[in-house]
Amino acid sequence: MKEQLFYVVGIIILMFFAYRVMSKVKDIPKEENKKLRVKPEEEIPNDKIVLVENVTCEQIKSVLENFCRIYNEDECAVLPRLILLSESKFAITFPFDDALEIVCYLINYLNYPMDVEWNATVHGWATVENELSWEEDKDILNKKIMLYCLPEKEDNFEYTEIVTSENAGYRINLSSQIDKEEYPQKQYIMPEFQPKDLEEKEFHDFE
Repeated sequence: MKEQLFYVVGIIILMFFAYRVMSKVKDIPKEENKKLRVKPEEEIPNDKIVLVENVTCEQIKSVLENFCRIYNEDECAVLPRLILLSESKFAITFPFDDALEIVCYLINYLNYPMDVEWNATVHGWATVENELSWEEDKDILNKKIMLYCLPEKEDNFEYTEIVTSENAGYRINLSSQIDKEEYPQKQYIMPEFQPKDLEEKEFHDFE
């Protein structure tokens, strides 16, 4: 009889502590949750730009739609603008100054898109600001960079390559780890356009 009594008392004590723990979880301020990005009300000037060649308009639209569907599931992480330069050449700008990390992921995705077979040539440009979430080499901050991939290398699908305007090479993997290379895989070249040069052209925005 005493054993049954102790058993019942033990259950009551456990239920009491469980209730206290659950109450504390409910009382955690909402501010402690990650702040999700919403679409800015106004455009934010920046110099991020991607040039994509050897693709069709239907292809690039499909790839951008898929990319946005993946990364905008919970927040407005990427809001690219597609600009037609010719039948097979397109510029992508980021009028709301999307994070550089997401641009790196886009460069990778454009080289290895899902459900689309193409032989695209992809290069991106940006200035690295104090916005990076990965552990970066401090020498890369405030530098102008060119981004690209090497799809001809079988082991390169997890990486986006970076070369600075001083031709220092880096590579970033999809887990946001950045490593400095002894030699860059490509030499830095200036972008053919700046986003401000394309403001008068027709465009299509993606969300």
